[in-house]
Order: sequence, then structure tokens, then C-alpha cells
Amino acid sequence: MYVSHPPNSRQLGADTPSPEPLGFPRVVRPRNGGQTSRGGTVSSYALASGVKLDDGTGASGKTISAYSTGGGKTFALSEDSPFLGRLAGGGTRAEVYGTSRYGSGYPYGDYGTYVDDRPFPFLFYPIPIYPDYYGSDVYANLNATQRPGGEITVAIIIPQASIPSREIYRIIGDQTSVSSVISSLISSCSVQNTSITPFNSSSDIGVYPLPEQIIQWYRASSFGLSLDTYNNSASLPSNMPPSNSTPALPPNADTPLPLGLNQTWLQCINTTIGASLPLADPPRKTDVIEIVSLVLNSLGVTTIGIILIWVFVVKVRRGEVQWVEWVRQKFEVIKAKLDERKRTKRERLGKKKIRAKRQYSKLEEASGNNETEGRVATTPLAPGSGGESS
Repeated sequence: MYVSHPPNSRQLGADTPSPEPLGFPRVVRPRNGGQTSRGGTVSSYALASGVKLDDGTGASGKTISAYSTGGGKTFALSEDSPFLGRLAGGGTRAEVYGTSRYGSGYPYGDYGTYVDDRPFPFLFYPIPIYPDYYGSDVYANLNATQRPGGEITVAIIIPQASIPSREIYRIIGDQTSVSSVISSLISSCSVQNTSITPFNSSSDIGVYPLPEQIIQWYRASSFGLSLDTYNNSASLPSNMPPSNSTPALPPNADTPLPLGLNQTWLQCINTTIGASLPLADPPRKTDVIEIVSLVLNSLGVTTIGIILIWVFVVKVRRGEVQWVEWVRQKFEVIKAKLDERKRTKRERLGKKKIRAKRQYSKLEEASGNNETEGRVATTPLAPGSGGESS
């Protein structure tokens, strides 16, 4: 069982320090152009940015990007996946390093030594680097739409002439990741243009890299860096545990890297891969302003009202307005206005009552003090005075 951690000095050579903590590396521009050559090789590279995973992966709607921080909640793969119900997701950039051993670098679910029933913390599947190797055959016969990032590919990493190094490194992983990493290595580590070649571990022709040539696994053994002159006896298929419950060889059984390597260049390759290797994009967080706007729109609030509230939210977030004090002040202003309206209303109502009393309390006053007009008769009318006719 292995715990995810950056490679130590033993894994990168005795005189190599551990990689610096991963931060936010400089932005690398994707290289345009390139072409497809005979034999299925590809010589165009693109930095992965918001690449949507195929529905056949069971992670529909998920995207991957170079330099992504990863993370998010774990979820079960859908029925479209060849691994229905398998737990996936949640792996972060800080957990991307494994060791030189296959099956290393799992943030969770790394029980036993075999990988056939493990979750996919980074969404990507382990590389079936050799037949019957640690149960990886279950990931071998998948098409490009079922495997996150596409088919498995390999690329040779050779330095520019200005770099004093004769080592031949290779990277292996899904096509999207290999293409993206090459783009970063060309920009950051003076790597020559190279070709991307399909990988088939069951081929009868010599296939590289071999398991014992891997010097570093990344992203839960879904991406690897190999050195042609390296032969780690602890990773030989012949030294593989016979079952998942059988312990693997101890870490001190690993063969040290060859002497005389250009450690500066190797360090550049290792840290650049660790920093740029595509990961799942973290879930987008809905901004407070967006939430307020949606709620107000649903309530039928006008655009002007939304703008005013938006300005207030911005000021609160910037610390320009303390919302409690702001609410208190606004409440006092509104209360004063309401009090003023009530007072004015009372005054107007009082004046109306006074006028009504003066006009209608006595009919005499309304008739201009006329003694007969407007009075109510209290005695019967005399004959011929306008009463009934005889």
C-alpha cells in the first residue's frame, strides 16, 4: 500500500532534492500546427483547457485542464462507463505525485497492491503498461471514447542541443494529457519537438516504456515518466505479488537511478509534469451577485433594483460598507420618512374635519344665516300655503 507524496531523493537519484512545492506556474501558450505522420504518430500539441470528457467515460459534463487545481466531490460513474458505479473524482494537484511503483499515488482507495478494483480519484484510468500487471488488464481493451483523454500514447522527451544531456525519457498517458504535457515541456524545459505514438502493451514488437523503466508515476498511475537506461528490479513483472492481498516489496528494494544524469533538467521535467498534468476542473462556484440577481429576477424586481443591490453587495465585499451599519442607517431614513408621511396625513385629515364641521354642523351657517330657508318645519302648514290642494 502506498501513500501519495512527492518523489524523494532516492526516486530521483541520490543527489537530487525533492521538488519544490507546487504553486501557480507561469502560463504556457499551446503550440499550434503540427501534422500526422505515417504509423499513427502525431506531432501537434495543445495545452488542455476545458476539454470535455466523452459520455462513454461515465463522467459526462466533466472537463479537464492543464494546471487545474482539481478537487471537487467524489461521485459514482454512470451507466455509460465500463466501470459503472465506480467511485471517481476529488483528487487535487497537491496529490498528483506517486512513486516509481505501479499503483502508487492514490489519495484514497489504495487498498492492497492491485489496481483492478480501485476508484479513479483523478477520473483517469491506470495505464495497462504490461500484460497481467497488477490487475491492469481491465483497462487495456477500451476505445478512445471510453478512456478519459483518449487512447494511450507515448512520446520521447529529448532536450534541445543547448542542454547537456544524453538521456532518453518517455512519457506515457492518454493522448490529451501527453499532448498537453509536451506543450508545457517545450515551453518550460527546452524539449525538442517530438511525435506522439499509440501504445499497445500486447504488441509482439518491443514496446517502451517497460514497467521497470518508470522512474515516476503521477495521477494514480494514469501517467508515467520513464528513463530508457533505468531498470528497477522491484518493478519487474517477475517480482509482482501473486495476489492483491500479498504485500509488495518494501520501498528500499527500488533500484537507484543511474549516475551522471543531468539532475537540473530531470527536475524541470518532473516538476513541470506535476504542475501541468491535466486534472478535472473544480466545480464552478456561483457568485453571490449571481445568486442575488437570480432570486430578485424570480421575484420580479426591476433591473434598476438589481443594479442598486448589486452595487451594495460589491461595496460590502470590498469592505467599503459595513452591512449592519448600512441597514441601520437605511432603516432610520425609511422610518423618518414614514413618520413624516403619517404626520402630514394627520394634519391634512385634521384640516378636513375642521372644514367639514364648520360647513355642516349647522344648516343655518351653510345657508348664510337665513331664518326660514333651510329650516325643518315643526308645525302643519296653513291652508293655501303650499300644502295639499282642496
